Amino acid sequence: QARLNEAEAQKHKRSQDLAQVLEALDKLRRRTADRIKDDPAWQAAETAAEGVRKVAANADKKASLSEKDLEEKRRPYENDPLFMYLWKKKHGDAADKSSNLVRYLDGMVARLIDYASARINYAMLCEIPVRLREHANEKQRDAEASQDRVVTLERKALVGDGIEPIEAQAATATASVESAAEAVTK
Repeated sequence: QARLNEAEAQKHKRSQDLAQVLEALDKLRRRTADRIKDDPAWQAAETAAEGVRKVAANADKKASLSEKDLEEKRRPYENDPLFMYLWKKKHGDAADKSSNLVRYLDGMVARLIDYASARINYAMLCEIPVRLREHANEKQRDAEASQDRVVTLERKALVGDGIEPIEAQAATATASVESAAEAVTK
């Protein structure tokens, strides 16, 4: 019991030491954050990042709306058995490997249902959400890169303010707490 009490006391002391180091770390981060707000380079990077984030959010919203529209607007095409027959055969494309007679008959059906214009509309309807999603993903990558520039500037300021020794102390204190917790368990 005495060893257990001693181990728990050590763990408590090390936990308090860790809390003090983490508090010092938080104070330094807050002080640096307040100081860096006046830095023109940080302000420019933050403003640029905010603009890129808005563009990315709008692009994602448009892509989502387009994907929702696709679900609704493609039903009439997909419910038309003649259209889907010609679409799956790739009628009108070089990929259509039908015989001349079948192509001739398919051409008659295509003219009957105005397949040429419906094909163009359906292809565009299916392609637009894909392109918008690609654009949204590209804008999201741009937003992440822009945010990385802000984080890099913030990290540089923190290093300049002397955060690295405090982070090393926090890592050491964390390891001490974990070691003390293992001692309690033993």
